[in-house]
Amino acid sequence: MHDRRRRRDGPLAAALIGRIAGARGEAQPQRQRDAPARRPLRATRRRRTGPARRRDRDRSRGHALSGTPDFDGLEVRALACAAGYRTLFDGLDLRVPRARWMMLLGPNGSGKSTLLRAIAGLARPVAGEILWCGAVRRPDSAQWRADCLYQGHASGWKDNLEARENLVLQAALDGLGHDPARIDAQLARVGLERQAQLPFVRLSAGQRRRLSLARLALSMRPLWLLDEPGTALDAAGLRTLGSLLDEHLARGGLALVATHQQLPCAQPPLVLDLGEVRS
Repeated sequence: MHDRRRRRDGPLAAALIGRIAGARGEAQPQRQRDAPARRPLRATRRRRTGPARRRDRDRSRGHALSGTPDFDGLEVRALACAAGYRTLFDGLDLRVPRARWMMLLGPNGSGKSTLLRAIAGLARPVAGEILWCGAVRRPDSAQWRADCLYQGHASGWKDNLEARENLVLQAALDGLGHDPARIDAQLARVGLERQAQLPFVRLSAGQRRRLSLARLALSMRPLWLLDEPGTALDAAGLRTLGSLLDEHLARGGLALVATHQQLPCAQPPLVLDLGEVRS
């Protein structure tokens, strides 16, 4: 009986001896050294704090809330944007359905341009989520690039190219191919048929803005993000802009327009005043 107990307790005793020897820094018996090594502890993840933690929190919440295919339009949830160390707005929510447009108001520096750039994927928000047609917007996806048209303060036109050449190039970049008759028709619509052969650098500020209107007239993208599109336009140019918006909305398009002007659009806009959004 004592022999059986001694044989049964042998491995346990060897393990205990090995632990004591390891604690003292002594050599372990051969049996213990040959035992498989203990699994190392997993490194603990460092806790994120501040804006990084808030981004993670909002991202996790957003994925939990994503997947609302019943809403066909643009949706922004708990969006926060900053300029340097200054918060422009925080906790911003908006929903704009297809066939509607929203006017963005607010004083200079309130974040109108930053909001448009964040939605377009050209600026990175501090927190929040942007959804397009019920799915999280992926700015690097081919589908988003095919759906979104952004026009900011910088025109992007080439100074050394003629007005018509610029429009031909932009139409090709937008995937519209080359249709000379259609391009000439849109140049005439915006009042640039006589300036079509002029280099862009020789166009006035109003004529340059009219060339941007011609690009809108060619575009079939469903989402327009326009930053002060009426700047430098006369009354006739503003009426053309209003009619382009009406046609876009009639096709089921959607537009966000930052402006200080009243645009002659048949449909009344949704209004977001960023000057009233508190951080």
